[in-house]
Amino acid sequence: MARGGEVLTRASVIPQKTREPVRFELTEPTRVAVAAWIAKAGLTSGRYLFPSR
Repeated sequence: MARGGEVLTRASVIPQKTREPVRFELTEPTRVAVAAWIAKAGLTSGRYLFPSR
């Protein structure tokens, strides 16, 4: 979702059930929130944005 310290405007996820990629657009407020979460959580490349339980 982020590349070079910048959150991308479009992303995709692959649901477990269908295994088909679902693409979606991230609004500016969402990109700001995701960037804040990445900084607060200290995430680096290759880490999941929201790890599972």
